[in-house]
Amino acid sequence: MGEAAAVAAAVSWAFSSVAMTSVSVRVPALVIGALMASFASVILVTALVITGQYEDLTAASAATLLALVTSGVVGFAIGEPIYVRTLSILGMQRTYPVAMGLFILFSSTGGIVLLGERFTPGLVLGGVLIVGGAYLIAAFRREPSHGGHAAPSLPGDASSRTAVAPAAVQARSRHLRAYGMLVLVPVMWTTATLVLARTADEVGPIPAAALRVPAGAMLLTAFLLLVRPRDLGDALRSRRDVLTIAGETASEDRSEDSRLLIRERRSGKFSRSLRFPNVVNGEAIEANFDDGVLSITLPKAEHVKPRQIPVTVSGNAN
Repeated sequence: MGEAAAVAAAVSWAFSSVAMTSVSVRVPALVIGALMASFASVILVTALVITGQYEDLTAASAATLLALVTSGVVGFAIGEPIYVRTLSILGMQRTYPVAMGLFILFSSTGGIVLLGERFTPGLVLGGVLIVGGAYLIAAFRREPSHGGHAAPSLPGDASSRTAVAPAAVQARSRHLRAYGMLVLVPVMWTTATLVLARTADEVGPIPAAALRVPAGAMLLTAFLLLVRPRDLGDALRSRRDVLTIAGETASEDRSEDSRLLIRERRSGKFSRSLRFPNVVNGEAIEANFDDGVLSITLPKAEHVKPRQIPVTVSGNAN
């Protein structure tokens, strides 16, 4: 039963990661985490009331309740926004398997060391496979090409150095920070899980989730309302003022024995979202692609166009 629940949880995390990846480039990570936790809180509290298991919480000790709240804060208020941010930088195919694999490794190790769970040789083999798989995913997935290019270095020229464009340097630094967050995410998830595991004998799964998830949701929502209310408002209101330009450029075909020295054009999918003011008529936008140039026409809305108001002259006017 426990194995089936773990598989179901992994599948649900995978589907949610796909959905989060598609919106993480447009909506701040904190907002996504707060909205997800808030919707989940409504469902979990409803399930708690329907099943009548709320007595587990009323009978639980203060230490158990504090552990559940701590687990929710660490896992949902801290870990989840970091995970969403990493998704927006590294993508789904790299972030999810590495984060999930390291989470399994860390939580298994923590269970043995801190909770006294049984050690088996299979855990060692599984840990080696997880670390090896995470390395292969992180190291050998092709990076998208950026606008800059490197100067070619001729064989035998010891004085030649690779010149990296500033955009490439910034992208590399951004990815390094993302890999740091990618390791931090399973650490947060593992901490939350180990804290939660200590309450399993006293509180059932539904009451525990009905307390820890709302705890994380309330903390995230309070932070957004106090510190970044604009981000939350932008995510909740209609997005009719955003124009998204998306496309894909095919990579150039080259022989296997060729060596690429300079690449000036990037390949792959791209997307750019632009917010325009409400003076634009979004229903009448036109786009034209000619000779490699994309032209977009944004007509003014009718209510902002200048108009003439005729003056009616009465008969007794002088």
